[in-house]
Amino acid sequence: VSQLVDSASGVHPRWSDYYIRRYRIAARDPLFKMLKEQGVPCKPENGQTKRKASTWVLSFPVKAPEGCVKRTDVSALDQLKHYKNLQHNWCEHNASMTVYVRDEEWFEVGNWVYQNWDIINGVSFLPYDSGLYKQAPYEEIDQRTYESFIKRVPVIDYSQLSKFEMEDNTHGKAEYACVGDKCDI
Repeated sequence: VSQLVDSASGVHPRWSDYYIRRYRIAARDPLFKMLKEQGVPCKPENGQTKRKASTWVLSFPVKAPEGCVKRTDVSALDQLKHYKNLQHNWCEHNASMTVYVRDEEWFEVGNWVYQNWDIINGVSFLPYDSGLYKQAPYEEIDQRTYESFIKRVPVIDYSQLSKFEMEDNTHGKAEYACVGDKCDI
């Protein structure tokens, strides 16, 4: 949903002014089939071949909004303090946050996590520069790369999705609440 309103995913800052955003999607997913047919850049998940891939990685170029907060603007501890504030004052369940940690920050981050263990839920940690993570969710690019990449991304026609939906996938499995010999239906 955040992508639809040009908001950062979760409660973490944007990656950079320009970046590639990667999404993983099942090969059997009708949405993947539609996006692939329309020419959205995609590659098999690391270690998988095009012929036998069960998971694909879709790549989209992103230009962050002017004036937004980026990972370069805040330390890992500042990100965690923001997370804690949201957990205590805003979320009923959990906030989703990826914390970008510089090499020299890992020890402080570890201490913070230890001291705040009871509130940690939905937090991921990535090296500030993505380390050696192939097909990382975010990859910083420059403006020229962005402008070249955006020209290759098609305008997506979502009305075509129905061609790929061969069954109704909108119903989740029902799990009834049962106590004793009675169940809520």
